[in-house]
Order: sequence, then structure tokens, then C-alpha cells
Amino acid sequence: MRSMYQKTGALLWTKIFALFLAFSLMGNNSIAQSTNSQSQQLDISCFWKKSGESLSHVEDKKGDLFSKLGHHGPAIENLCLAYRVYFNESGSVDILSKFQPRLELKKSKWYPKKNNCEEDYGTDNYDVGNSVGLGGINLYVPETGIQKLGPVLKRSAEIFLTDTSATLIMTSYGIPYKDLIIDIEFTLSTVADGRHANVTVCELNGQNVQFATGLSMHAKLDYVKGENYMLTWGDFTSHARYADFDIGAGLLYNPENFEGELSMKNQQLLISKPCSSLHYVISSCNDLEKSKLNSLLSFENYLISLSEKLNHKK
Repeated sequence: MRSMYQKTGALLWTKIFALFLAFSLMGNNSIAQSTNSQSQQLDISCFWKKSGESLSHVEDKKGDLFSKLGHHGPAIENLCLAYRVYFNESGSVDILSKFQPRLELKKSKWYPKKNNCEEDYGTDNYDVGNSVGLGGINLYVPETGIQKLGPVLKRSAEIFLTDTSATLIMTSYGIPYKDLIIDIEFTLSTVADGRHANVTVCELNGQNVQFATGLSMHAKLDYVKGENYMLTWGDFTSHARYADFDIGAGLLYNPENFEGELSMKNQQLLISKPCSSLHYVISSCNDLEKSKLNSLLSFENYLISLSEKLNHKK
């Protein structure tokens, strides 16, 4: 199987792409958090927990609004699932598993009430804990191990919505790393007619760092490693609103961009080579959703097919 990506080049092209994406999205009139895309396949969500006021941009000098923001950080969704990024130093990505193909965040706010559950709304059974979750990002220092995205001088988040994409950008400024001070931008974007999300992470000043990404893990999950993908399958049992169900979580990547793998008690990590930017793709499914992705084998085949599809587009 061919690797999913061609080997990436200079940070210049990453910045050009990011500027083009931000400009095109900001030029669209549907940036407001409460507005669905015209295709009714995508939405975004960020709001103050106390007042309910919706936001398209938020920042904090301490870099921690975990307890002040609704669902603990900004979120984006497609018809199949929703992704949120915690607004703190964890760098974690969490997922909302859905059972029906529809938009749900506007009603459920990530945490479905009793009447939502009776209408078969999705739920957060994926257990992130202290891990990166599904494709979140940490830093890696060979001498000391994993480093979270902190402390910071400031952390900011933005969300954008168009008819074809929903995008979340979280930037952490002024992180001490080795003998450097670095700025890390994490971009998560999903498109209409798909369940996966594209991830781009970069050091904004072009300095080389080592990133760590991967999947939340525990002993009872099945783990599968392919040439350019990794996946877990199984029951997290983190919430009791629904009967237990199996969740598939997968990550597609270019193996040429990584130098090793790190197995930890609560996560399975990939360690990047020193670089200033990194690209990969994440996706998920569950065995109660109304689709054909209801088994480990079908989910693995989907990841392989997605890998080939993305590669063909290159």
C-alpha cells in the first residue's frame, strides 16, 4: 500500500495554505457559531458555559478556559460525528459518537439530555482522560518524554464555517521547549460528505520540534497497526447514558514523517521526526450507528479505502 501523503516540504507552503484557508473562510458570511452550512451537513460550536453566548474567537493569557467554555472547548461536526479540542494544555481531541446521520450540537451541546437520548442522539463514550484522545497533539523531548502544550503566554481558538468545510484553529503561544520558545498552531477541519477530519499542526516560526500524536488506549481495546494507519476498536464505557457500544478510532499518517512509536498505559503514540509542520487524518465510527461501519474489519477497510482515496487526490 502506498503511503497516504507525499513527503511535505517547507513551512512556507503550510503558511500560504493556512492564510488562503483562513481568508476564504473569513470571506464567507456563515461564520456565526449558530448558523449551519447551507448543505446542512456541517456545523461549529463555541460558547461561554455560563451565559451561552456564542463565539467565533476566544483567547486567554493563562491558556485554560476548560471550565468556562461549553463542552470544554471549541467543536466542529459533520453528519457522522463531532470533534472537540479541549481549551487547555492537554492538546486532546475528543469525539461525539452519533447513531443517526444528522447535526446535533446545536440541540445537545455535546451532552444529550434525557429527551435527546430518547430521540437517539449521540453520546460521548470515547474516554480521553489524560491522553491525546483521537489525534490530539503533544510535544516530545527525547531526554524527558512527553510535554503538554504549556505553559503558555496566550492560547487562542477560532472556528469557521462554510458550505463545504468546518474548521477549528487553536494556537498556543510562548511554550518553553528545550532551549526554544515556540508557537504551536493546531488546525482541525472536516468537510461535507465525509466523516474524517484533516489535521495540520505547525510551529509558526519554522523551528523544528518533535510532535507526539496517536490514540487513547486501554487494555481491553483491540489495536491494529498498518503501514500508514493505526486504529483502536472496543468499548470505553465512560458514560452510562446509553448501553455499552464499541467505538472505532483511527489515524492515517505518512510513516516517513515519524521516527518511532511509544506505548503508554492510556495511549498509543507516534513520535515525529524533528519538523516544523505535520499533517495527518483522523476518523471514527461506532457499532450502533446507521452505517456499514459496525465492526473492526469494516472500519479498517474504510481507513484503507480512505487512505487510497486521499492519495489518489494527490
